[in-house]
Amino acid sequence: MARTKTPKRKTSALSSAETMEMNFKKMPKSISSQFREELSALKQQEMKIKKELQKAQKDKKTAKNKRVALTSKAKGKKNATLNKQLTAIKKLYDQLSKKLTDLTTQLDQIKTRRKLLAEKHAKFSALSKQLLKLEKQGQKKATVRKPVVAKKRKATRRKKMPAMKAPASNTTGMEPDTSTSQSSTEPVEFNS
Repeated sequence: MARTKTPKRKTSALSSAETMEMNFKKMPKSISSQFREELSALKQQEMKIKKELQKAQKDKKTAKNKRVALTSKAKGKKNATLNKQLTAIKKLYDQLSKKLTDLTTQLDQIKTRRKLLAEKHAKFSALSKQLLKLEKQGQKKATVRKPVVAKKRKATRRKKMPAMKAPASNTTGMEPDTSTSQSSTEPVEFNS
């Protein structure tokens, strides 16, 4: 029988503090992307409400024109059908007016919400960029820190010090300084 290999489990080499740090580094970027998604959804809502608002304004204008036309017809005559049409047009006009006010308030709310989200998105985007920059600077400092090597000194010429003359009498018991005595060419005789 052939043995089947069991997959090795990945052990986490990171401590809990390191995983928290990694999550902290990723958080501004993820929040920024979430704000971006919300902004795009709000923009679509805004466009939809603007189209509805334009349609409602157009409908209100046509209802107003019909109302004016029916009121001019109904001035001279009292007709039940004209009165029914006139009340229906007035009701429609009032509904369209209410719808227009509702749509304009919704549009204003969406605009203020978009503005707020845009500011938050900008903040978290900047925070994400700053964290990346700080991380890179930390990495540079970690790699740049090498032991400082002392500079080599240049060899300089030292001035020769003049030789000191020995004292005339040797009272200290030390040998006289021979470097100052003059060398002669005469042979020296030793007594044995």
